[in-house]
Amino acid sequence: MQNKIIVCVGLKGGGGKSTVCANLALHLIDQGIPVIVYDADIQQTLVRHRQRELVENPDAELPYQLLPFSTADAESVKANMAKLKEVPAIVLFDCPGNIQDACLQHIYEVADMAVVPTRYDSDNLDATVLFADMFTKISKAKMFFVPNCINAIEERREEIKNARDIAYKMIGKYGFITSRIKQSVTVKCYSTIIPHDSYHRNAVKFAFEPIMEYICK
Repeated sequence: MQNKIIVCVGLKGGGGKSTVCANLALHLIDQGIPVIVYDADIQQTLVRHRQRELVENPDAELPYQLLPFSTADAESVKANMAKLKEVPAIVLFDCPGNIQDACLQHIYEVADMAVVPTRYDSDNLDATVLFADMFTKISKAKMFFVPNCINAIEERREEIKNARDIAYKMIGKYGFITSRIKQSVTVKCYSTIIPHDSYHRNAVKFAFEPIMEYICK
């Protein structure tokens, strides 16, 4: 497997970075692609999520390694990223919403892909554009914007359709905008140990298709 480093990033909190990261990891495993996940977020959302799951499922067979990643020292981060570039797997990072941190920049600099969850409201769009503009000055990673947690009923409203069109114009110049992930309990209630069932696969497959194509080319 050719190594690729993928970062799940974004400026605005609550956009679903950890949720998208966890679902992408299981989607990769589902496709037979080896993956290692590093939690670089100070909140350690994914690491704590797995710990809770393992309390309830202590004998579970883990589908992939999920490890904390310290960004406390820039030189250590830089050295560790050089090592991770040699790992024969997809290396997936859940990153905090901080574009100016010097330590995180060492991750962004070597990333091959950036997966950026977003939504159609003005606050999220503004934050996504701001992030994308700064990110492209640091990294050459291919950017994929994932409209996440989109309410299917509201999406039929004219103002939501207009917001979607604006989103395509605003962020489309920075990268590829995927199909949206609908707002659903299936996606929100993610797991780091239980494989995707048919409902989970159907919920994310269209959003992740272009990402998979880029990984496998």
